[in-house]
Amino acid sequence: MTSSTHARCQLLAEKIRRLFETGLRVDQNVRHYLDSTFSSHDVHTLEAVIQDPADCERDPLIELLYFPDESVQCRLEDFLEETAFTKTDESVIGDLLSLSAGTTCFYFPDQSGSWKIPTPISGALAFLSRLNIPNNLDNRLIGAINQVVPQSNRNRYKVKIRNAGVDMSDRTVDHLSALFLKSDPDSKGFFERLQLVLLLLRECRHAGDLCERLADEKRLYFRQLQKVSRIESLHQNQNIETLMMLGVRSPHVDRLDIAKKIAMIDDIGLAIFGKTVYVKDFSLDGYTVQKKGPVS
Repeated sequence: MTSSTHARCQLLAEKIRRLFETGLRVDQNVRHYLDSTFSSHDVHTLEAVIQDPADCERDPLIELLYFPDESVQCRLEDFLEETAFTKTDESVIGDLLSLSAGTTCFYFPDQSGSWKIPTPISGALAFLSRLNIPNNLDNRLIGAINQVVPQSNRNRYKVKIRNAGVDMSDRTVDHLSALFLKSDPDSKGFFERLQLVLLLLRECRHAGDLCERLADEKRLYFRQLQKVSRIESLHQNQNIETLMMLGVRSPHVDRLDIAKKIAMIDDIGLAIFGKTVYVKDFSLDGYTVQKKGPVS
């Protein structure tokens, strides 16, 4: 490791210590956990738990308290993007934090006070691991995001992609760049489209399978709609008691929500592949249905 790389590792370790000292906010979900598990968030009770390695609640408590939220990650993203840390660098930074993690101040919601404790090493390391610093974005993707996303929102998208941990292969970069460049990142629903693409990219063994995975999702929604139609048809000919005796259950399906999801998939297909997603033949309860669409 070069001296300049080690210096950058030291700088990030110091930035993390300063974040701890400046204060981490305890959100409502963690507050609810504290109240339900410990009957209160009395700082003396919590501190006793953290200082007792034998307490079974210690590790879950530390895991929750040292979970960086999106706003914290956004504050670090510019530095992480500039330095492009590796997995080896992450280990070095962990060693530096283990030598001196400093103190942490926690702020409770609704301005209900604060709490300052010596930073447990396990908490500092958990925080570091969740920053996902080795998951660097490709420069071409960074350029695409910077080109179309206002500066105030850029880091939010970059953090989302970093946390997803998708492989930055050429095809993945092309897919994600196209989604930003050929969609409107400020439009309603764009964040949900990005979330779906990242989820499917993680599931794909190869980025080239993305179109097929989108088709699978669309096929699933078509099947749900057809099941609802089939049940509704049965209801027209049989009363509820008879259907219950036959074991027929009405699925809880929101048609409008499914229609929105299908439209979202087609929006993704148009942005990335220049066409709506084509669903090939699929069967439902013994029947084969052909959905018309652009040739894939």
